[in-house]
Amino acid sequence: MSGHLVFRQRFAVLACGVLLLFGGLTAPAYAEPDTPVKYPTGSTATQFSGLGFDTCTAPSLDALRAWWGTSPYKSVNIYFGGRNRGCAQPNLTASWVLAAHRMGWRLLPTYFGYQPSCIFGNETYRYTASNATSRGNADATDAVAEAKALGIRPGSGLYTDVEHYDRSNTSCRTSVRRYVSAWTKTVHKAGYLSGVYVHQNSGLRELSETYKSTSYARPDAVWMARWDGNKSLTGWPVANSLWAYWQRAKQYQGDHNETWGGVTLNIDSDSIKAPVATGARVYKVTSSGSLNARKGPSTSYAVVRSYASGGKLSVLCQGPRPEGRVDRGVEPSHLRRLGE
Repeated sequence: MSGHLVFRQRFAVLACGVLLLFGGLTAPAYAEPDTPVKYPTGSTATQFSGLGFDTCTAPSLDALRAWWGTSPYKSVNIYFGGRNRGCAQPNLTASWVLAAHRMGWRLLPTYFGYQPSCIFGNETYRYTASNATSRGNADATDAVAEAKALGIRPGSGLYTDVEHYDRSNTSCRTSVRRYVSAWTKTVHKAGYLSGVYVHQNSGLRELSETYKSTSYARPDAVWMARWDGNKSLTGWPVANSLWAYWQRAKQYQGDHNETWGGVTLNIDSDSIKAPVATGARVYKVTSSGSLNARKGPSTSYAVVRSYASGGKLSVLCQGPRPEGRVDRGVEPSHLRRLGE
């Protein structure tokens, strides 16, 4: 007897109640009406509410296994690209992303690209007001390509890192607005959500001042650095009404060591209620006959495609869940996750 599942374009979405960010993936930043998110068919965003951590180099899978279930963290940041990315990433591959998702980890993809010319730091690659738009476009284009290569799907939040800079420099402030606007437009065109990592006293204030601007596209989420030990996502230096719906993350503790499951990592700690990466799981067809992909969740719907026994396919499945819990999806009887 053949198995059945619901088919959606290039990958499958099991009929288990898809969780869509912003009530259906139809509400991008409205600051600039001509920059809606152009989601490819079958896209899904992934919400996460809980604690996360970030490290310069993506941890090994063994470290993630040791921390899962023993630490309070359920999300991990990954520096997945950018000219100013300082750490090597020997672990960060598509197979690592797949395995991390399979364990239950939510990923917060961060791109460390060009930085403002007035940055308080030593980053080599910088932009000015005259080239900020082109740099933002180029960085976002590269970020989308890097994300796709790692298996990070459309609908995911991609966060550009904007380090602390001198707000007394008017031209530099303009450059940040242009860069983030260009980043936002470009990732939206590719079907991804726009996130920005910012300092509490520079980027966060800059973007809040243009929140309702008709000249700059507004990012979908902000991730604020403020190392005060307070995990709250309200009471920030900007109004609570800005980025108010699953659109905030906070890096509340910087550079420190923590040990969980016998493994020590140097991390920053984060409180998150925001879009993260969407990833598919790869399954093997175990039915004796073919697995039929249909237009709807019953045999009365037409078959769109059939998968031979022993074949592989990517599956996306997310269902509503209490905040902080990670949905592991449905385990269909005719599919088995690879690696199990």
